Amino acid sequence: MIALSSEQKRELIEALAESFTPESLHVRVMDPLRVPSGSRSAARDHRARIAELVDWASQNGKLGELLRTALEANPNSQRLRRLNEATGLVDASSGLADAMRPALDPGGESAWLRGLAEVERQTCLIQQEKGSNAFSTGFLVGPDQVMTYSIAVGSDTLSPLTHVPEGTTVRFDLDASKSNAYRVLPEPVLLLPRGVAVLRLDKPAGRDAVDDPSAGSSARARGWIALRRSEHVNDGIAIVQYV
Repeated sequence: MIALSSEQKRELIEALAESFTPESLHVRVMDPLRVPSGSRSAARDHRARIAELVDWASQNGKLGELLRTALEANPNSQRLRRLNEATGLVDASSGLADAMRPALDPGGESAWLRGLAEVERQTCLIQQEKGSNAFSTGFLVGPDQVMTYSIAVGSDTLSPLTHVPEGTTVRFDLDASKSNAYRVLPEPVLLLPRGVAVLRLDKPAGRDAVDDPSAGSSARARGWIALRRSEHVNDGIAIVQYV
């Protein structure tokens, strides 16, 4: 059973007042909780009504249900989410998820996080030669193709580049013991001075099986990001890379 401190109860009252009108509180929170009509406050003040709802939930062991129901009814409320996270009702979200949440459709966070986890598997570390401290990042755009920037494969960004330096490799985990190194072939798919570079690997890393805990399987292909033309020029983007 969930228990809240006095401070958390005050925060819950403010979160509910911020998230719901009096009418929507009844329809979207009290009705799903089946709060008896006799326990629904007739007070004029919105916060006073909410305070009585919180007291009712506390007395009847339904604070957890109240928190979950309120978040399901308004998944964009960061205050409700933080309370659910603090009580262990939902997993704690990352700072990136918090930053992206206002741009997501209601209830779309789970799907976005699954997509992020998939992109993370497809993001790689590029090393110009073994033992070098020159590192860059890229991401798979085909089974054996990695998109990056030309500086990833050349120290002199002002000179035209025609080939990839020998010994350049990529891996998909910072821990070398957990990730195979893929050799980058000398002839790139695309290599522009001070611009985009598409490298070709010696093996199709995108078809290799990698762990996928979210799917309960360890045999899912890594995959790649399928590039396509978009008509939307003002959409927000998230850049995924090692830092």
